[in-house]
Order: sequence, then C-alpha cells, then structure tokens
Amino acid sequence: MSKFFKDNFLIFLIAILALITILSPSKQIGKFMFIVLLLTVLSMAIIYLIKLFQFFRNK
Repeated sequence: MSKFFKDNFLIFLIAILALITILSPSKQIGKFMFIVLLLTVLSMAIIYLIKLFQFFRNK
C-alpha cells in the first residue's frame, strides 16, 4: 500500500489540487491553485523524464 501511494503521490496531489481549483468560491484562490497545479504537473513531468532517461541509460 505504501509503495502504491509513494508511486502515485503526485497524481493524487494533482487530483486534489484540481478539485480545490474547480470548487474554490474565490477567483484569487482559484488562480493561485491553478498556478500550483501547473507547477505540480511540470514537476511530475520532469520526474518521469528523469526516470525514463535513467531507464534508457541503463539499457
């Protein structure tokens, strides 16, 4: 269970941030959460690119 949560932590974080962004009553909070959501997606993409690079480098 902990390995599953550890591997998918960023996906859970993105889902929670997306829900907060959609359901936020204030536009300023929505904009801030949207920026945080974008930063999280970018960090997830960078992490997976690093993992792919290491995978192909080891082959």
